[in-house]
Amino acid sequence: MDLAGLLSALPPGGIATIAGFGYQDGIPAKEADAGWPMGVVRRRDGDLIVNDYWGHRVWRIDRDGILHT
Repeated sequence: MDLAGLLSALPPGGIATIAGFGYQDGIPAKEADAGWPMGVVRRRDGDLIVNDYWGHRVWRIDRDGILHT
């Protein structure tokens, strides 16, 4: 899992939830149902790409924290 981009955005020793519970596209990522995220990559534009193994989907979390599938 490539967390270098994600971790560099956090303060030293900080932990942040980027996806949690919920069920639909276009909602805040913290409200999304994360099945089993297996990989996270930060794009050059700041968006995160998340591979959800159990959900059989790839998510894009934009810089405003909104989830797109």
